[in-house]
This record gives sequence, structure tokens and C-alpha cells, in this order.
Amino acid sequence: MRKKFSLFNLFFRMVLLTAAMAPPHIRPEGFSAEEGLPFVSNYTRKDYAESSQNWAAIQDRRGIMYFANTNGVLEYDGNAWRIIYVSNESAARSLAIDSNGRIYVGAQNEFGYLETDSSGKLRYVSLLHRFKESERSFSDILRIMIMPGGIYLQSPKYIFCLKKDTVLSWYSKTGFYRAQKIDDAIYVQESERGLAVLQNDRLQFLRGTTALANERVYAFFRYDRERIIIFTRAGSFLYDGKSLKKHLFPADRYLSSEQIYSAAYTPDGHYA
Repeated sequence: MRKKFSLFNLFFRMVLLTAAMAPPHIRPEGFSAEEGLPFVSNYTRKDYAESSQNWAAIQDRRGIMYFANTNGVLEYDGNAWRIIYVSNESAARSLAIDSNGRIYVGAQNEFGYLETDSSGKLRYVSLLHRFKESERSFSDILRIMIMPGGIYLQSPKYIFCLKKDTVLSWYSKTGFYRAQKIDDAIYVQESERGLAVLQNDRLQFLRGTTALANERVYAFFRYDRERIIIFTRAGSFLYDGKSLKKHLFPADRYLSSEQIYSAAYTPDGHYA
């Protein structure tokens, strides 16, 4: 990464910026744009003694935090840091937690979950043996999407679905860039083609999306009943199942000049 600060620190900086830019009537109680949000702490690699690169973060039911770090999975209980190595000691790139509290870890040519050992500490358990041998060199697992039909994984060339008794796979010669869950489907950008949707275990190309074939797509969200909104480096677009239409926000000029890298839909109905 070119930035000297971690993605975790960047996330909190974005939270502070969002709060500072919010109208006074929706700012957190006691918030001052000059003072910043209270109770926010930044941690550097000096605190946790591992790589400064952190790719994902989740919290379990007990409130313990986990971070996908270049050296493994960082665990922080509010008091102490601990590193959990994946079986091939590669970088952890993605995390997800299911309804039972099990934490899944995506790494480089590795995928598995965290399980409590006899000493009460979490350890990594590999699920690589479940993949076809010919498909085990899948590079980074960039995203983990837990759905009723299985656990879906996205790597640069593959999308996998881990079901109870089998692992399904979809391969792209040109590569998958971004996959995201919307309702009961997964939308994904396929390089040099456009957008596709994976639903009922069928991957179908979406007509009218070739304009995004070579554009970086960073997020998809449900916009209304008929349309989804797509955030790219060229701005945002609405897609109705047939065609794309440029969508302008008040801050669109700023977003286009600065280039979107990630986006999120907030509980109060806004895009960040």
C-alpha cells in the first residue's frame, strides 16, 4: 500500500470527516467539528507489532475485534493484541461472521475459519481440502458473502460457493473485480465484459452494462425496487435491468475528481 496509515485508521478518519460534514441537527450529541468524535482511539503497528496493512475488520458477539492483517488475523479484546496465523502463513484479506458466530477467513490460496482449541484460544482451521485440487491456486479471497444458499467467495479469477456437501465454482478468464451481495443475489463486475449477477447458482451477464467493462466498480447497492446504484471511479450510475444512467449527487464533481475507492450504505439511508 502507498499510504502509511492502515485501512483501519483510514476508516476512523472517514467517520470523523463524515460527522464533521453532517448538518448540525444530525450530528452526534456533544459533537464538535473542531474537537472530533469522543472515545475514538487510533492504533499503530507499534501497538500490535504486526504489519500496518489491515484489509477488513469485524466484531464478534463478545465485542472482541478481528482484523484481516497482512501477517494473519489480529485479535483485540480491548486489552491485548494477538496474531492468529493461517495455515500457509499468508496474508488474511477478508473476514465474515455467520449467524452462529463462526468467523471465516479469506487469505492467499487459503480459506478457513476460527475455532476454539483446548486452551480456550482461537486457532485457524483450513477448508482448502474441500476445493478441487486444480482450483486451489485462486490467489486472494477478497470477499466473503454468507447467504442462505452457501458461503460465497470472490477471488480475482473465481467465485466459489461452499455448500454442505460440495463447492461450486465460476471462472473468469478476464477476471472478477468487485462482488457484492444485494438481496438474494450477488452482483459482480467482470473485466472487459461489464456486470453479471449470480442468482440461484447461475451466473448471467447483465445487458446494457458494457459501458462498465473497463471501468473500476467499487460498490453496488439497492436504490429502489427496480434499480441498483453502482459506484465507480467515473461517478455513480443507476441500472434498471436494461440500461445504465448517470446519477448525479450534489458532491458528484468532488467524487469524480477525487475518485471513489469504497462506499457504504448507512443505517439512516445515506451513502458514505
